[in-house]
Amino acid sequence: MKLSFTKVIGAIALCLGLLLTTQVLAQQNQSSPLTNDEAISILQKAPGGSNLNFASSDHRWQSRTSEMTTGDAFIWAIAIEGTKVYVGGEFSSINGIPMNNVGVYDLESQIWSPITAVINSESINGVPGRVYAIDTIDDDVIIAGSFNFIHPIDGSLNGIVRYNTSSQYFYGFKTGNDTQYGVGGGFIYTIKAALMPGKTANFSNGGPNYVVLVGGSFTTAGGEAAPYLAYFDFNGDGWQPIYHLLQFDDSVYDVMIDGMTLIVAGQFTNVNSVPGTAGIVVLSLTDDNIISVGGGITEGFRVHSIEKIGNELYIGGFFSRVGDVPVNNFARFDMYSNQWSALNTNFNGTVHSLKAVDNILYVGGSFSRVTNDIVANRLAYLNTTDQSWRAAGSGINGGPSPIIYDLGYFSGEINGSQQDLVLTGGMFAEAGGYETYNFASWNTSSFIPAKLDLQSPADLSTNLSITPTLSWDSHFMANLYHLQISTTTDFEEDDIVYERDNIEFLEPGKVAVITTSVSVEHTVETDLQNNTTYYWRVRGIGDDGIGEWSDDWSFETIVQKVTLVSPVDESTTEPLTPDFVWETLENVIVYQLTVSKDPDLSDPVIDETINISPFKSLSEISSHHTYTYTPDSPLDYGTQYYWNVVGYNSSSELGESDEPSMFVTIPLVPDKVELSSPGDNQNNITVLPTFQWYHSMRTVKYTFQLATDFAFENIVLDEEILLTVKSVGDMIADFIPSFTPEEDLDHDTQYYWRVRGENPGGLGEWSDVWTFRTLWPVPDQIVLVSPSNGAGGQPIRPTLIWNEVQYANWYYLEIYTNSNYTGDPVYIKDEIFGTSGDAKAVFDSENSAIYETVEFTLDEDLEIDQTYFWRVRGTNNTGDGVWSASRSFTVGALVPEMVNLLNPNNGQTDVALEPAFRWAPAERADSYRLQVSTVENFSSTIIDDRDIQTTTHTSATKLAGSTVYFYRVRGINNQGAGAWSTVRTFTTTQDVPAQVSIRNPNNNETNVSLTPTFTWLEVSGASSYHLQVSREENFANNVIDLEGITTNMVEIVQGSLRGSTTYRYRVRARNSVGYGPWSLVRAFTTVASTTPGSVKDIVVRQVSAKQVLSKTHSVQNTAAFEISWTPPDFDGGSDITNYRIIYRKADESTWTTYQREASTDTVAIVTGFESGVSYAFDVLAENSVGASAPTPNPPVAVSIETEEIPGEITLSQNYPNPFNPTTNIRFSLPTSGDVRLEVYSMLGQQMTVLVSGQQPAGWHTVSLDASTWSSGTYLYILRTADASLTKKFVLIK
Repeated sequence: MKLSFTKVIGAIALCLGLLLTTQVLAQQNQSSPLTNDEAISILQKAPGGSNLNFASSDHRWQSRTSEMTTGDAFIWAIAIEGTKVYVGGEFSSINGIPMNNVGVYDLESQIWSPITAVINSESINGVPGRVYAIDTIDDDVIIAGSFNFIHPIDGSLNGIVRYNTSSQYFYGFKTGNDTQYGVGGGFIYTIKAALMPGKTANFSNGGPNYVVLVGGSFTTAGGEAAPYLAYFDFNGDGWQPIYHLLQFDDSVYDVMIDGMTLIVAGQFTNVNSVPGTAGIVVLSLTDDNIISVGGGITEGFRVHSIEKIGNELYIGGFFSRVGDVPVNNFARFDMYSNQWSALNTNFNGTVHSLKAVDNILYVGGSFSRVTNDIVANRLAYLNTTDQSWRAAGSGINGGPSPIIYDLGYFSGEINGSQQDLVLTGGMFAEAGGYETYNFASWNTSSFIPAKLDLQSPADLSTNLSITPTLSWDSHFMANLYHLQISTTTDFEEDDIVYERDNIEFLEPGKVAVITTSVSVEHTVETDLQNNTTYYWRVRGIGDDGIGEWSDDWSFETIVQKVTLVSPVDESTTEPLTPDFVWETLENVIVYQLTVSKDPDLSDPVIDETINISPFKSLSEISSHHTYTYTPDSPLDYGTQYYWNVVGYNSSSELGESDEPSMFVTIPLVPDKVELSSPGDNQNNITVLPTFQWYHSMRTVKYTFQLATDFAFENIVLDEEILLTVKSVGDMIADFIPSFTPEEDLDHDTQYYWRVRGENPGGLGEWSDVWTFRTLWPVPDQIVLVSPSNGAGGQPIRPTLIWNEVQYANWYYLEIYTNSNYTGDPVYIKDEIFGTSGDAKAVFDSENSAIYETVEFTLDEDLEIDQTYFWRVRGTNNTGDGVWSASRSFTVGALVPEMVNLLNPNNGQTDVALEPAFRWAPAERADSYRLQVSTVENFSSTIIDDRDIQTTTHTSATKLAGSTVYFYRVRGINNQGAGAWSTVRTFTTTQDVPAQVSIRNPNNNETNVSLTPTFTWLEVSGASSYHLQVSREENFANNVIDLEGITTNMVEIVQGSLRGSTTYRYRVRARNSVGYGPWSLVRAFTTVASTTPGSVKDIVVRQVSAKQVLSKTHSVQNTAAFEISWTPPDFDGGSDITNYRIIYRKADESTWTTYQREASTDTVAIVTGFESGVSYAFDVLAENSVGASAPTPNPPVAVSIETEEIPGEITLSQNYPNPFNPTTNIRFSLPTSGDVRLEVYSMLGQQMTVLVSGQQPAGWHTVSLDASTWSSGTYLYILRTADASLTKKFVLIK
């Protein structure tokens, strides 16, 4: 087996070496990209190069997923075959496509696909569990992890399958010598597959020509023991363990075959007991030697990934020291100097994956820092040549705990473009600022943009703006673009008129990684010359250098046009000598102004040649300046004119306005006026309003009319308003004329108004007629009705009545204690509304006004035997009316007397929560009102009970415990309410706790543990809790009744509950007052009973057969024993029905049941045993399910031989000695006594106790079985009250 493994792994090493060599040669043949420094140097030599601004490298990131489902989905493993990327992890769909835990991504089409097969008409998608490792070889994809794949034909495929992409079929890992498919007892975390040179498949199903090396937490492979590391040979013997060479004590996470050495990393603490092999170990495939890697991991507990570049081995995981070197989760081992180094790193999170590409090492994990100075979010890379670290842009982020679990590397052509990609898989939601889910790529290609294609304006375009917008195709490797515009095709520095070398496509650092062209646009920011031919070109600027210039394109700028400013086209001008304004052209000094009534400018009324050079210097004659010309003679009123301007220079025409502009002079009469305020149909307008309207630009005088009818037959005002301006042309457009009458208008009157304009040409049209209504007058004086003046015996809340008056919107009431109405008022109410709103009078047949009345009852109590004066006035929006005549009334002593309180006493404490309030009867009281409050001013009440017919009252409202309350009582009769009693205070007694809310077990829950934890919510003020558990609904007989529980949970010990039984439980809280109410009752059913646990503390003591057996029996050469034991800790949830005693001779292996009646006693006497023979005894506890397991080390009984009683204590040498695995130890006792016989290792560790307790006088022989012990020398010691004897024996295996 050992030879086979060495040959197989050696072959794998050879294959992997050839593959790596091929990859390295392929990568070395690629062209070397420019470095950043080289690119910057080239760019700085270009015009404007010193201003270059490089964007963030986040554009190298590309999202590869838009969604991934199944809880906390993740990708754990990546394998690449061509442009296909196979991923595994935990997910149910990617980008909406169902795929179970494994899928494939096509780098060219950027499409995800599931891995599917149809077997026996059953459609299979992926695997039914997590995938931790994946590899590809030939047409096969090897998938491994924690799943159990149920194959429709082969059955259970545990932890590993292979998928053939040609046949689209899943196969298991098993040959004729294997008893099961795959692995057992754990999972597979890493796999390595390699072709076997010169071999062919040798079994009927045409299996592949390769072997697979696997590592993980499994303990079996192919049905045989193979802890943590094994390999599968399709052309050999199938599954083969490696534990004869490498004995691990924990999981393997990564393996590497380097030449003729096997490097293994994981969570193990040692290999083959070789020091310094924790976490990482090397096995020589030439001599099978196990080699420590610099002392291994000395602090920490696992290595996740290993990579080797040259003679340097790199490891990543979760550890803090290697050998004697402190590190943080990453280290390098120099295999020449045999030295560890941290490389000045300080990773603040776990390193999960390493990937070496040439001299670059990519590192992925959960970290956000590499060194104290370098921030790198989950992905960083190391240049192993100069030992410099770099971050991958802003890295991997998003999600609660972003992490990279695995890295892959692709180098090749994608859609005709060379791509070098680091592929990242893990658990995250963002890469480089882009939204993605658990899978993304980082482009390591040389970023030098290709030659660009220009788009717009087309080559040889004419008539372009002097600030044209230029566009060209973008390139995904370009961060910035460099644009030049020149007057020649040579693009000499003196000919370049415009240049920008930092044009961005998007915001810095957010350039999308795309392979199709998208337009980039740039608008020239400074004016070019008119009538000029220009040439332009563009090139891209990437991370690693500058692209080639585009082809040169040309364009011509527009011929200059004169821009007319004023009069604006289709406008109306007021002055008849308007200002003609236009923008001057650059270097144009002569202009021809033409004004005509004809659109074709024939028969001009103005035809003027204007030379502007006498008025402006040549430097001022440029574009965007204006020139104004004002004619000497006026134009005609109300006439439509057309005008145009042409520019000349040296008698040559350079530009003219596009089309003649049209304007109209002012007509002879004003336009119709538009009114402003007061608005049409408005009410409540003041009696002295200001009238406003919008100015008509041709008006010099307005006529204003106001009437009480729409036809203006009853004109109230007829006014002329003359505008005080110099001329019509001086009037501003937003001027608002206004007019205010000199005298008030009538109240409550409907008016109509209108305005028209006038100028020297005549009267304009009247405006529309608007109407409004003026305010009401203030209300008339009010007449009071009731109570009559001087009335007595009024209630403390009297009802006051008065007549409504016309124009009153509401009423104002005052009550004083003096007729002068001075000092503080007793009562004021300022908004009392009547019944009819506007309260206009109704007239009877004699034309007398009839008014409705207003009744108002005070909402506050007045004092008894007090005289009050009151008056009322009406009010509206206009103002207040005059006060009514004053009246008085007196509150009579007809209400009940003040109540005298009796119980509770003032300041009384420990008052019941439902107290009986008591008071003395009050004179004239028909009923009573009780108020109880927690505030002294009774602004809020707890109890407000009315119509109480007795002087003792218990409210239906229960009070809170330990609370201070205030209470008062007043008498009530048909005259009103008496005064409140004096306020008393009292404090209630403490209340019992509130009802408990129980939480666990849930109601009607099944399969509840026999040792459940009962929990409930804490109750405020509770000092302890009381738990009851019963089979009965009325809790008549409780199996658990625990009081004094001080927490809100209690765990039940074994033995209290029975299996398969329905129980009910409840909880109540307790404080110093007593118990609160029981909680609601919940029911639950326990799990099924099991067999009992093993009995404990078995003690065997030989007794005299004569004392036990009847005298009629023979006792010659027979022995009897007394056996005692402690019941098991757990009876299995079912009562123990019997203890079965079994025995065997110490040198035999077959157990015999000692026949006796069923008994639950824990002491028994057994008889009928041969003298001089050692017996082993065991006791099995039995219940309704079955018997307990045997005890691990049953005691051996020592029989008294038929020899004479010895005269002293002796301890003989054991026999045989040395031995394997059993021996006998003999000792003698002159008298009975307490004896202890023990065995210890040479390090002082107690191995077993052979005898412990009372032993009779005589010779004793004890058997020892050391089959589970290691070879070595041991001590055995005999201790009595009088002596301690020691001897040695040797165990050899």
